[in-house]
Parts: sequence; C-alpha cells; structure tokens
Amino acid sequence: MLRLRKRTLPFAISRFCRLPGQVVQLMLITVLAAIVKPVRHGPITLIAVGEDRLQLTGMAASALDLIRREDPRRFRRVQTFIRHIFLADWKTAGCYYATGGVCVLKRPSSPEYKKNPAANHICAYILIHEATHGLLESKRFPYTKANRRRIERICHAEAARFLSRFSYLSIREVFGILRKEIGWIEGAASAS
Repeated sequence: MLRLRKRTLPFAISRFCRLPGQVVQLMLITVLAAIVKPVRHGPITLIAVGEDRLQLTGMAASALDLIRREDPRRFRRVQTFIRHIFLADWKTAGCYYATGGVCVLKRPSSPEYKKNPAANHICAYILIHEATHGLLESKRFPYTKANRRRIERICHAEAARFLSRFSYLSIREVFGILRKEIGWIEGAASAS
C-alpha cells in the first residue's frame, strides 16, 4: 500500500500540472463542497470554509435576499447563472466559473467588515457582477484579452446600477471598502 501511494501521488501531481489552473480550482471547489456541509438558499447552494462559515453563509444569504427584494430582474439573473456560491480565501473579490455555475467570493479579512451595514450591499454587488459575467458568457461573448476591459466595464456598470437604488450608499464608499477589506484590484473602480 505504501509503495502504491509513493507512485500514485507523483503521477497525480504530474497530471494536475498539465491541467489549466481554472480546472484545478474547480476540482478543488468540488472536493471541498463534498466535505463541507452546504447551506441551501432556494436553488443556490452556499458553501463556506472556516470557523465563521455560518456567519459568512448568512451574509451571502442576506445579500441574495436584498437582491430579491430590491431588484427581481437581477435576482433572476443571479438564480439563472449562479448555482453555487463558495466563500473562501481567494486572490480576487469574486470569480465566476461557467462550468457548474460556480461563483467564488473572497472571505472578508476583518471582523469590522462583517459588522459593516454595507457588507450585504457589497456582497450583492459582487454577486450581480459575477452573474453578469454568466449572462455575457451565455450570449457567447468571449472573455479574451481584447474584450476583458469592455466586459468588466459592463459588469461593473450593471452592479453599480443596482447600488444606485440606495441613496444612502455611495459607489465610492463601496469601492473604498472593497479595496481596504477584500483587496479589490485597483483597476476595478476606473472600469465602471
């Protein structure tokens, strides 16, 4: 048995190195989803890792409720294109994988962020942004280097339209919180 493990692990690693990075990430998400007990919010599965996973799934569920209550059209888009929301430590604030309808959200770094009244709005912003990626991908807009800036601008504008419904919340404030707490990339604010 030990001899088998010594041979199997290097073989598996050599095979994984040949796979694209997104495929490996998607495989890890699938494995973690099988290990961690998911929470259902209607047709969407919420999965979080860590000791505060119930609080994180509650924040994502509150963001989904906010979208459903304030903007039914965008909520239908989120339901259509996002089937699984996975909260963990990622490099970016959010990422969308069309295969499996997976949206990954970066786990907030500080406890102050989770207590911030705008936290649900920020999570809703990211969910709408990523669902818009799903919409554009379903309409066959390729996410290439040439189209990246245009697609990001469309996604940010769509999410910003959702936030414009709330007079007490400014877009600059949201981008400031995203930069500070989640490590949002610098070019995101200028794209919208």
